[in-house]
Amino acid sequence: MVTLTGTVDGFLKKWAAERAALRVEGVRAVVNHIGAILRGVGVRTDTKTARTVAIALEENLLC
Repeated sequence: MVTLTGTVDGFLKKWAAERAALRVEGVRAVVNHIGAILRGVGVRTDTKTARTVAIALEENLLC
């Protein structure tokens, strides 16, 4: 098993790193902890994300 860490500038590069690791002889599994930083996109804090999820769940329950 291989664990990948670090950051890249986009999900395509994150995926490409995982695929490259899987091509290495003897590697059977990959744990991908690479963070994808999206340039030009606002950064969301955990608190803001949690609030957004809570609102979406609440709205879904009211439907």
